[in-house]
Amino acid sequence: MMPFVVLEGCDGAGKTTLREMLRAELDAAGVLAVTIGQHSWLHPWHARALVFAREQRTYVPPAQLSQAYLHDKRLHGLRNVEPARKRAVVIADRWFYSDAVYHEVLYGIPMHTTLEQHRGAGTVRPDLLVYVSVDADQAYERILQRGRHTRHYERPADLRRLVAGYEQLLLNSDFTGVELLRIGNALDVEALRQKVRQVLIPAIRQRISAAKSEDQ
Repeated sequence: MMPFVVLEGCDGAGKTTLREMLRAELDAAGVLAVTIGQHSWLHPWHARALVFAREQRTYVPPAQLSQAYLHDKRLHGLRNVEPARKRAVVIADRWFYSDAVYHEVLYGIPMHTTLEQHRGAGTVRPDLLVYVSVDADQAYERILQRGRHTRHYERPADLRRLVAGYEQLLLNSDFTGVELLRIGNALDVEALRQKVRQVLIPAIRQRISAAKSEDQ
């Protein structure tokens, strides 16, 4: 199986920029890579709950929301990630780690509850988890530059709580079997590109070589 790479971080951290850089570098190296979004949208009722919560269309009880995210992510892993890994590196913009952080900060669902649910359900875990760290104020400035209305979780106070939540996640969670990397994303795009080339590409190549050795 090819590596499953997950990019984590708050809105405005620069995950999309990093994802596209990473895919371009892999493509230039002749390594097939595919990118996926945060949700599978494969179950209509769960998808409905996700949209209602994200857009604040109606109140979704925390227990129902938690289950919707759990089943959506589990299906995402089974139906999308695992089949794709047979032929390509899979790069995900967020996984259940972000669910754990956002749900605690926004809905009061304890972080450890979300993580335990996914562990119990056997949700696919990444080979490589990349945390894109950024100052909350800088993240907010990037969000404003997108030229659209900010969502309810993209305001400065919530962004600060989310950044703190990610730090808590990294310090207190079990990442056994998952390689964890932290990439600081300042304003210098070229510096970020160098981190991709010097840190992420070698880590992915090492995973690919290990997978090939296991298959032989």
